[in-house]
Amino acid sequence: MKDAIEFLLAYPTWVKVSVVTLALAIVVLLLFTHPPSEPKQPAEHSAQQQGEFRDRDSLVAILDERSNQIASNIDEAISRLDGASSKGSAEQEAARAKLTKLKADFLSLHKKHVAAITAGDIQLTHELNGDIHVVLSEINSILESRVGQIGNKWFGGIRRRYLAAPEPGEDPEFAGVQQDIAALRANTVTLVKSTSYPGEPPISISAELRELAFGSPRAGQSEGA
Repeated sequence: MKDAIEFLLAYPTWVKVSVVTLALAIVVLLLFTHPPSEPKQPAEHSAQQQGEFRDRDSLVAILDERSNQIASNIDEAISRLDGASSKGSAEQEAARAKLTKLKADFLSLHKKHVAAITAGDIQLTHELNGDIHVVLSEINSILESRVGQIGNKWFGGIRRRYLAAPEPGEDPEFAGVQQDIAALRANTVTLVKSTSYPGEPPISISAELRELAFGSPRAGQSEGA
């Protein structure tokens, strides 16, 4: 190295300047054509992260499907109650308005829930789970109330009055009303309850994602509420 420097110093100044300039140009060219590569993640870690993203996308698709099914079931329940109610019934008009608003509230909360899942915000997802259970519980209460109101009106319209239900087969008219009410409940209350949210977690998802998306609702609330 020392001999090379002494050899270079023996040349005129313009030669030395030219050599240094050429060396700098070569360095700059190499930096532009071969920039330093960013450190790569270990292959195992990268594959695991990609798998987590795939799980998250699949889970969001499942939750979207469940929320759409619940919204469809609410629409069907409203339609069934409309058909079973007197035309222009004030009670049914009020119930329809409440159920329509609560359905919109549920869908809005669902969108926030999947956004929180995508962001990995476990505190927010658990809070939203609780909010969703409150909304679904209120929807179920309205449906139960309307079925009860309609059932009372139907029973009030039969010819005979009973302090207690007659024996099976004793009064076909009474039995027919019972069957109609059972069918109405099946197509309203039971229908909406048939799809829960967020429901059961898929078996294939990771424990971390299971805890993130399916955290317990607020204390005192059950999933089927």
